Amino acid sequence: MLWVVVIGIILLIIFAANPQGCGLVIMGITVVIVLIIFNISENNQKSTKASRKVLDKIKIEVEYENSCSDKEYPIHVELTNNSHAEIYSYSMKVIAFAKGHSKSVYSSRIESDKIISSNSRYGSCWKWNAYADKVERGQTPDQWIWSFTDARIGYR
Repeated sequence: MLWVVVIGIILLIIFAANPQGCGLVIMGITVVIVLIIFNISENNQKSTKASRKVLDKIKIEVEYENSCSDKEYPIHVELTNNSHAEIYSYSMKVIAFAKGHSKSVYSSRIESDKIISSNSRYGSCWKWNAYADKVERGQTPDQWIWSFTDARIGYR
């Protein structure tokens, strides 16, 4: 990135020394702007690929009541971190569908700052959303298909 700044300074010096060279300076500034945009784009692509490698190694499972002893907190969410990175926060929308239906019957956002080390697993039980019914389309929560969406994972 330093080289882009140096080119910009050189172009400004040329313009200050020779005002008739304005066309050259404008062309040079355009080239510098294009190079900056290209550099930012290339860095974003590298960052996205690195993020995908980490996120592909994190497994999230959601289930109802099987692992939770407190009936007020029946939703069990487990993260398995098989990546080299440490998870320092996560949030997601927990959802459930009645079997044979596409519209969700349960939805609740969860968020935690629990640190999950590399190559480890962490599970926690979450409170039932008070606005949700416990019987939908003739099925109870233990019959629903549990999942998540909109997961955001903070890692380092």
